[in-house]
Amino acid sequence: FILPSARSLAVRRHILPQTRGTDCIPARSRLTMSTATPPTSNVRHWARKHAHNSVSDELALALYTRVKGAFVLSDPTLPDTPLVYVSPGFEKMSGYSAAECLGRNCRFLQGPETDQEEVRRIREAVEGKKAVSAHLLNFRKDGTPFINSLHIAPVHSASGSTKFFAGVQLDPGAFVDDSGIAIFRSWSNDVDERRSADFARNSVDLLRTSSHEHSDFPTKERRCHNAILGKIRVTVRTLDIAAMR
Repeated sequence: FILPSARSLAVRRHILPQTRGTDCIPARSRLTMSTATPPTSNVRHWARKHAHNSVSDELALALYTRVKGAFVLSDPTLPDTPLVYVSPGFEKMSGYSAAECLGRNCRFLQGPETDQEEVRRIREAVEGKKAVSAHLLNFRKDGTPFINSLHIAPVHSASGSTKFFAGVQLDPGAFVDDSGIAIFRSWSNDVDERRSADFARNSVDLLRTSSHEHSDFPTKERRCHNAILGKIRVTVRTLDIAAMR
């Protein structure tokens, strides 16, 4: 883990809110997301708006309904690794709509003061298909700076190939729950998922993998990263397995 520069720390102290939440999603984001939930009949339509046309309707719907928080998926098989899925949580955090993000590399969040050494480290990790974590100075659409607690990791298909890279973002000053692990317990609330042997088996395997990918990062942030990343992986792999049958 590389400590932010003194300038970044000064910016962080100035811009990070000292709010308390009840889980890994900032309180203000939870409120906004809950009031903006579309009617059930329109969920598939809204899910489609958050995904590139290279992402199946089934995967877009599953990610939209099952995985909460700020995250994106990028496709390493396409030139410049563009974003192919953008969560509503990412829209709220960055100020950019999904339509403005899809098909672009996520570097548009960077600015002149973003630490280029950290950017280089992230780029090399992605090129090597490895997981990487960083506290990166980013900028919202309106120009507001924020410290992005970022974790990027490969998401594999059922065959083991790298299908996506997931980028999970947190505002490290906006969540304070000391039991972030509790979010794992909500994964199997869905009846169909609880009945799925594939889901249970994949969950154990993927959680074990996730828990050691950025062990030097602050525990609270690591748990929240892992909660979101693990569910993305389970969702992608479970759909892949179903498609192979």
